[in-house]
Amino acid sequence: MPDYRTRLQKLGLRTLFYRRTLADVLMGFKILRGEVCLRASKYWNFRPIHERRACFNLTPPRFKSCDGSLQESSFFWRVTKLLNKLPASFLTIENSSILKAKLKKTDILSVLKIDDVV
Repeated sequence: MPDYRTRLQKLGLRTLFYRRTLADVLMGFKILRGEVCLRASKYWNFRPIHERRACFNLTPPRFKSCDGSLQESSFFWRVTKLLNKLPASFLTIENSSILKAKLKKTDILSVLKIDDVV
């Protein structure tokens, strides 16, 4: 059986890490824009935005009853880090379908300055 990289190349797929990052950013964006039936204020705290740092400026709420390492591996903690790294040009996009099209044209990992995991 060929190794993981070879299978990805033959099937024309991106890595699982890339696909998960893309899906996380899109779902987080949908929650923030109110495109799904989840309230963003339930999962994130919104801090004031400074003009020099154009980003969403989100922080996930802390739960005292939850283990810190478990909490930090949850979806909302992961997505907080990713959304806060998005450049200012992505903040003004109206909906997730436009964002998805824009991200498909670019490499999301290079936009977020993250190395791919193979």
